[in-house]
Amino acid sequence: MDPFIRADLQQLVTASEDVCVSIFTETHPGGDEASRIRVKNQLDEAESKLQARGVRNAAALLKATRALTVTDEFWKHASAGLATFISANRCRLYRLPLSFKNEVFVGTHFHIKAVLPWFAEAGRFYVLAISQNHVRLLEGTAHGVRPISFKAAPDNKEEALQAHDRDELLNVHTHPGSIGRHMEAIFHGHGVGIDDRKTELGQYMHKIDQALCHLMHETNSNAPVVLATVAYLSAIYRAHSHYPRLTQQTIAGNPDHMSDADLHSQAWLLVNPLLHAQEDRMIADFPRLTVAGRTSLAISKVLPAAHRGEIETLLLASGRHAWGTFNPETNLLEQHATPQSNDEELTNLAAIHVLRHHHKAILLKDQLLFGDAALAGVFFVAPISDSVTV
Repeated sequence: MDPFIRADLQQLVTASEDVCVSIFTETHPGGDEASRIRVKNQLDEAESKLQARGVRNAAALLKATRALTVTDEFWKHASAGLATFISANRCRLYRLPLSFKNEVFVGTHFHIKAVLPWFAEAGRFYVLAISQNHVRLLEGTAHGVRPISFKAAPDNKEEALQAHDRDELLNVHTHPGSIGRHMEAIFHGHGVGIDDRKTELGQYMHKIDQALCHLMHETNSNAPVVLATVAYLSAIYRAHSHYPRLTQQTIAGNPDHMSDADLHSQAWLLVNPLLHAQEDRMIADFPRLTVAGRTSLAISKVLPAAHRGEIETLLLASGRHAWGTFNPETNLLEQHATPQSNDEELTNLAAIHVLRHHHKAILLKDQLLFGDAALAGVFFVAPISDSVTV
């Protein structure tokens, strides 16, 4: 599996490269022949675009990616989408449960707009499936789920209790004895052989919750988690849980008898309203912000402001592009109806500048907000005057 965390995104955002290749591919689990051919064709397209920009080592730049994506091992872990980022200093491929439009971008920045849902509140959720015999964690989006590594959690109740007993035996300290420098060992805890079933299950759930909280902290995630288990285990887990975004509703039943697809379909019904709450709030508040003079739909205003760190939230219309060039030193922005050889995709460039300042960039599927616009910027404060040369 391909962990793709916010630190990875920040590396893409802050990368300073002469040329960056970004490829987004619709794929299928297992890597069918159509997916493989699609990737090959997109690499050919990327090579042509690189050559058009005067890149002499275009074939060498793509060589490692070509070699990797023809192997059966790579396609064993294929998901709904593949995001590929290539430059002279990096080659990163992420197999994600996201549905991508097949696109190839070549420019001086990586195209990160397509993966924004992966990092947004509306991007991901988790399913924590627990039985006494097995624990598994699934990472999901609207398009599907995939199992992820959950090594810090016990595999089952028996392993959790064995670990607990080892911890109890190791939970010792020493203090000076009454004779010279001799030391006396003092043991704490209840020892080995816990009989109370509820206590055993509590220890099991506690270790699972510790592992979940550690993972969320490590990946800087606050995505909602849907619990899938039987009723009595649900009650015990919730009594030990410290994760704030555990959904109130549970997928009831023994998850050992449910496929990943079954868990996804049930979990999506529970998390869908939660995932889009941020988008809904922003759309509902947009008219008020507009009256206050804090919004703009003009790239000529939003992009320079994003570069200066003046955009609080950037809203992007899915599937819409704007082409041109922007020179932050002269504040000169040029837009073109069709992409020219050295153009950048300007809405993506705006997103890069917003994320460099650690502000919000949200990719919206609902385009009713924008009319014909490709983006909307929400300023921290209403701009005093235009300072953009177009």
